[in-house]
Amino acid sequence: MPKINATLALLTRNSAHTLDRALESSKDFDEIVVVDGASTDATPQIAQKYGARIISQDPLFLAADGSIKNFGAVRNQYVHASKHDWIFVLDADEKLTPELVQEIRSVVSTGVLGAYWVSRLYEYDGYTVTCSASYPSQQMRFFHRAVVAGYIKRIHERLELKAGTEPKHLKNHMLVPLVNDMTVVRRKWQRYIEIECARQRPIAPFRALRLIFREFAMGILFLIRIARTYFLCRGTHLPFSLELTKPLYQFMLIGGIMRSIGRK
Repeated sequence: MPKINATLALLTRNSAHTLDRALESSKDFDEIVVVDGASTDATPQIAQKYGARIISQDPLFLAADGSIKNFGAVRNQYVHASKHDWIFVLDADEKLTPELVQEIRSVVSTGVLGAYWVSRLYEYDGYTVTCSASYPSQQMRFFHRAVVAGYIKRIHERLELKAGTEPKHLKNHMLVPLVNDMTVVRRKWQRYIEIECARQRPIAPFRALRLIFREFAMGILFLIRIARTYFLCRGTHLPFSLELTKPLYQFMLIGGIMRSIGRK
C-alpha cells in the first residue's frame, strides 16, 4: 500500500523507551519529522531506523537545562519544516490505531482541507480505559497547513485556526499508554507550573486571589466528575490514584501562584 501523503510530527527528548512503539504505529506516513531536544539516549537512532528527519529544538525556545520553555514556538518548527501540507501530531509516548491510520489516509485522499479533533483513549496495564473523568479527551492533532495560523501560547499550547475554518472530528481514536509513576508526572508538572507562573508575573495579591479561586474551582469540579464517572460509567476504569492527578495538578498550581505573589 502506498504511503500517506502527510507528515507525522513529534517532539522528543530522551524518548527511546516509547518512541519505537509510536513510530511503528505511524510507518504508513510518507514523512516523519522529529524535533529533538538534544537526546542523549537512543532516540536519534530509533528515529533514523524509521527514516525520520531530525531537527534540533531551537535554543531560543529552551530553558538553561534544555527543557522547553515555549512549547508553541517549538511546535511551529515542525509546522514550517514539514514537506507535506497535511500534518498529524503524535506525542512520543502515544500510538495510532490501524483504524485511525486508515481514516487519515481517506481524509488526505479527498483533497478537502481542514483541521480535526482526535479522540484519545488511555491504555493501562494491558487494557483500554473506557471510563475516565478526563473523557472526552480530544486534541487538535490533524490539520492542513493552509487552514492554521500556527501554535500559540508558551504552555498548554494550541493551534490557532484561520478565520472561517470550522474544525471537524475524526471518528477513530489514538491510544495514550499510562504508567503509574508519579515521580515522572510530578517532575513534568513542576516544569509546567514554573513556566505558567513566570508567564503570569508579576502577580499582585488581588490578581493572585482570582487565579487561585479559578484553579481551586477547576480542581473541585474535576473531583465531582471523578465521582460521577465511578458511579455512572460502566466499563474499565483508571485506578483512582491516576484519576486524581488532574485535580492534584490544579492544587499544586495554586501553591506555585502563592509563592509567586509579588515576585518579578
